Amino acid sequence: STSEGKVFSKIPPSSKEVFSQLYIGAYDPSAYDEGTYTIEEGDGVKAYLVNNEYTPDTVFEVVDDYGKVRLFKNSKELVTIDGSSFSFRNTPSFMSILNQEATVRDATHEVNALIDHLLYHPNTAPFIALRLIQRFVT
Repeated sequence: STSEGKVFSKIPPSSKEVFSQLYIGAYDPSAYDEGTYTIEEGDGVKAYLVNNEYTPDTVFEVVDDYGKVRLFKNSKELVTIDGSSFSFRNTPSFMSILNQEATVRDATHEVNALIDHLLYHPNTAPFIALRLIQRFVT
């Protein structure tokens, strides 16, 4: 079974708190009609609230160490296996086989998110450096 809940009930104290607890990306709030969201700002964190409340649909905007703006949904989805204590976060997303245009778009977004994750991960540079040293040093 799956359950969804909010992670924050007030604006987080820092962007590091957002990065450590939120994992689900969100659509840009500017893509919605004007008045859909109200904005609340904190220390390096901007919250887009629906009906002035912190809900799972709240969007947090933060800037990472590389200057890239990141948008996260204030949601924690938990999947539990019936009859066991095993659980994991964030329900897997499966692409539709019915709408071909949306599937291509979604696949493109997922691949771009994976590439960003791999390129900006702190272990990428040491990993590549080690492999280059192994190949080019005799």
